[in-house]
Amino acid sequence: MFQNVLGSDGRMHLERQFGNQRIDLTTGETKTVIPGFGGMNTVIDNNGVHTEMQIGNMRQTLGKNGFDWML
Repeated sequence: MFQNVLGSDGRMHLERQFGNQRIDLTTGETKTVIPGFGGMNTVIDNNGVHTEMQIGNMRQTLGKNGFDWML
């Protein structure tokens, strides 16, 4: 599934997610997404392990400023 994401950095990103892998085709960054309960996911990337909350088309990494809009 391809999707456009307006990131917290103010730039548009093209992402593809299949299975537990999310690839940002704009930056080349790869993340592993482990589904949780109630829209909470565990995300593993180059910076470590994070908790991510998703409500509708808004996604936010807890402890980080800003959020991503999935268009």
